[in-house]
Amino acid sequence: MDDKRRGDKLPVDKRSGFVHWTDVRNEFITQEEQVKNDVFAKIIGSLIMRRKQLKITQGQLAERIGITQANLARIETGEAIPKLDTFYKLVLGLDLEIVLLPNDSKDKSEQEQSAAKEYSFL
Repeated sequence: MDDKRRGDKLPVDKRSGFVHWTDVRNEFITQEEQVKNDVFAKIIGSLIMRRKQLKITQGQLAERIGITQANLARIETGEAIPKLDTFYKLVLGLDLEIVLLPNDSKDKSEQEQSAAKEYSFL
């Protein structure tokens, strides 16, 4: 009987002795899940950057949008995915605007391109 577990064949870096996260990720997470997780991480990262730019705490933002600080912390760490209405409250609470832009940058105005660079998540 083969007792090998999934992931036992992952390559180990010779210098560090560690397995690279990308190898683990490729072994256990489907490409579709990877894309979804990457997009979510970029969105949440943009929200965190904006909160810090405004110099407000999690507690202050949570109070501003009507959720608990603990729930906001779970969202920011990726432990929880906010419902659309909570996401919208976050956007408003951070004085942001949701802008969906086509991938073709030829159609974007200079202002849209600048905004996309600063708070890009797609």
